[in-house]
Amino acid sequence: MTAILRLAWFVVVAASGTLLGHAVSYVVEHRALTDGRHAYFVPALDAVLALLIGGAVLYVACVMLGRGRELPLAWPAQALWRVWYKLGALQVGGFILLEAFEHNRADYVGCVVQALVALLLATALTLLFGLVERCAEALGARYLARCAGAACVPVPRSAVTRARLLTECAGVRRFKRPPPMAA
Repeated sequence: MTAILRLAWFVVVAASGTLLGHAVSYVVEHRALTDGRHAYFVPALDAVLALLIGGAVLYVACVMLGRGRELPLAWPAQALWRVWYKLGALQVGGFILLEAFEHNRADYVGCVVQALVALLLATALTLLFGLVERCAEALGARYLARCAGAACVPVPRSAVTRARLLTECAGVRRFKRPPPMAA
């Protein structure tokens, strides 16, 4: 994943957390989301969740294919606090902007709820990325162990490219098996 995609996905995570925290803060304060100022809420939540799931699938695919080794952050235990600070700042700022957009005044309860939701999201992200990295490392270790046990001879890339081009030109239906080798 490129740096721009990683940043965009992090912003999508913060946006989904902001919307979730917005709903939770309204529930805590016994306020309703049914007025006309919240007509954007359900479509925005649908779009953000779709982008969130798509980004997570893209990240897992990149790590499993070995292209995701450059991670957005290091994910040890101390990274939880860095992720929480960044998510918390983005979510509280987003909550204040949403309340201003709705012509309401942002309150302290909503900001505290946003910070708690950011902590939950940071914990989930840290656990998810740690699990994905451990799975990718296990797959790589299993492949190396399997390869070390056999006589692995690297095949030159030009031979693979020539064989693929020949298959594409001739077609797979016209391929004839060579005669068996005499012993």
